[in-house]
Amino acid sequence: MMAQATLSVRLDSTDKQYFEEFCKAAGMSISTAINVFVKSVIKNQRIPFDITGNLPVLQKEPLPTLTENGMPHAEEADILRAYEEVKADVAKGDYEVWQPGTFTKSSTNPS
Repeated sequence: MMAQATLSVRLDSTDKQYFEEFCKAAGMSISTAINVFVKSVIKNQRIPFDITGNLPVLQKEPLPTLTENGMPHAEEADILRAYEEVKADVAKGDYEVWQPGTFTKSSTNPS
């Protein structure tokens, strides 16, 4: 038997749940599915294949549509809103600037 190694992967908890359900429906463990993927990549020197079958649909809710920046619309809207708030503060001179290379701040609106 060859020496075993551990591979740790971080992923979204919802994706993990869907993947676990898929693997269970396909009759394999997550470890087996990952090993099949790794062996196929090594053998074929490419990302290998789509796995399909007569499995139940696991996506319980639709995936969010993404903006041209690759972000969910709500997340991008939050970022743009925050950006506009900062831009308004800068226009009023109501902000502080962190000086590069120091631990001090200088205010642009002296009091």
